[in-house]
Order: sequence, then C-alpha cells, then structure tokens
Amino acid sequence: MKVKVCKCVLMVIVIVLLGCNIDFLPDVEPPEHNNPYDPNNPNPQELKTEIIEGPEEGAVVDTCYVRFVVRANRPSSQYVAAIDDTINKSSWNRDSVYEYCLCEGEHVFYVKSKDALGNVEKVWVNRTFVVNDVDGPGVIFYPFYISHADSGSSFTTHIYLDDVDSLKGFSIKFTYPSNRFSISAIKLDSSFLLSNNPDGLASFIGYNNTWGRCSLDVYILGGDPEWVSGSGSIATITFSVSIVARDSITFSHLTLSKGLNSNISVKYHRNCIYE
Repeated sequence: MKVKVCKCVLMVIVIVLLGCNIDFLPDVEPPEHNNPYDPNNPNPQELKTEIIEGPEEGAVVDTCYVRFVVRANRPSSQYVAAIDDTINKSSWNRDSVYEYCLCEGEHVFYVKSKDALGNVEKVWVNRTFVVNDVDGPGVIFYPFYISHADSGSSFTTHIYLDDVDSLKGFSIKFTYPSNRFSISAIKLDSSFLLSNNPDGLASFIGYNNTWGRCSLDVYILGGDPEWVSGSGSIATITFSVSIVARDSITFSHLTLSKGLNSNISVKYHRNCIYE
C-alpha cells in the first residue's frame, strides 16, 4: 500500500521548523563566555582571565593566608600566576586555585592564561591588597614559610620590623640548623633605617655556620628626628641548602631600643619555617 503525504503538510512542517529558534549550545557562565573566539567571527573576544575569588583590589586582610581562584574564557586553558617579585619565575599549569602565606604589607597577585592553541593573554591580570595580621611592634621573617628548595640550592628571607615607634637601634639574634643549611650572604637593608636621613648607621653583623648562629646589632646615628617609625625590612639573608628536611630559623634574642635605658616592647615575632 502506498502512503501519500500531502505537500502542504510537509510545507507546514518545514515552516514550523524554520520558525523555531532551536539552540543546541549549553548555557555557559559567565555571560562573556558566550562570545565565540572563532577567527572567522567578525568580533572575536580576546583571551581573558578573571579573578573570581580572593581579596578585592585595595583590600586589607587580617590573615597571612590568602587564596585566589581564577577562570579563563576559553576551554582547556593553562595559567601562570605569581605573587610580588616572583613574577616571570612561575611555569604554566592547569591549576586555577592559588594559595599563599604572606608577610605584613602590600602585595600584588598576578595571573594570565594560555588557550589550547597556544595563544597567550597579552597583559597580566593583577590584584593589589594589604596583609595586616600582626599586632605590632613585631619582628618577623619574610617569607616565613620556605618550600620546594632542593639540596644544593639556596633561598632568601628578610628580617622585617612591623609597627615600631621611635626606633633608635636593635639587637637581634637567631639560630638555624647548621647541619641542614648555612648562611652564604647577609646584608643590612638600610632604606627603612635611613628614612629620616641620619648621619649613618653603626652596625655589627656576625654569623657562625658551624654553630648555626647569627647576630645583628645596629644603632642609628643622628637624623631628624633621631629615630624611625613604621615598618620595613632591615636585613636580607641567603641560605645554602645541604639537606632537605623540615626545620626552622628561630629568633633567640630581640631588643628594639628607643635610646639609653629605653626599649620597645616586642609584642609579636614570627620564625621562619623551612621544609
């Protein structure tokens, strides 16, 4: 038996199908992801990374631990992220979550992405924020957490004064496990100490890699006023690693002086942890 289909019925079906707005593409968030990046598109969207979680621009956070989550507008993207002066020292990866343990002060987080075709985002996306988790006056190592240092390599940390008032001088001593690493270089960071244009600094810096001990004694000479206040780095120390194992660099003596027979009470200090 032959089945006849009326031409007018077929035409109605075609018209109905053509009139339907059928969208087989899934919804994608955020909205800007809906702009295709096909080169044939007259208005392709440039590669773009957004920070979807983390401290806001200019925020002051009361914790030393910060977490950023990022997202690119193209599938199968890789990321490279950095904090402060580690920019251009990181490698590409597929991680979209970055966590840092930071010292007091201002920091900048940087990130950019690369798509599956190898196209790299032209400009770093960045976020500036301030960590204020120490109730000073305090003395801390920065960074105070060192990881991923191999045997035979080296790492650098700073001694940082936080929220000091009318500082005239200091005597700081610390110890370190000499069987695991040794001091290869140490220098005074004088920009903070010389911020009031004093006549100079009287200083003594000594260390013994056999015993794992270091001492820094500094006195500000003259100036207007004859002291400094605020926060800043006072020394940079580079350690050579011989054995990789969890340990710490520990303050053993802290005296911050306002002058003769007058000291600043140190309310907080933070050692350096290494693993």
